[in-house]
Amino acid sequence: IVYGAGKNFEQIYKLDGFANVNVIAVSDVKFTEIGFFKDYKSIPPSEIEKLNPDIIYVTLADTTTAKNYLQTILNNKINKIKFIYYENDYMS
Repeated sequence: IVYGAGKNFEQIYKLDGFANVNVIAVSDVKFTEIGFFKDYKSIPPSEIEKLNPDIIYVTLADTTTAKNYLQTILNNKINKIKFIYYENDYMS
């Protein structure tokens, strides 16, 4: 799952940065129901746990806020999920 569908997501998407990754969904607080966004299934954060992801790739620049929010909604499963965080030098 990719968490964050804003500016950083857009930059990675434009560079085809998700081409070799099995993205099962994109999640963002702006998604209020299940749909599609940029060729991917889009889900509200409340649906993340139902997909039982192994990895969440956080594209937000503010990783602390993102992790705190995800920790709140994922309850006990947060320790079973690997988090990968966007690095600003990706675009360098």
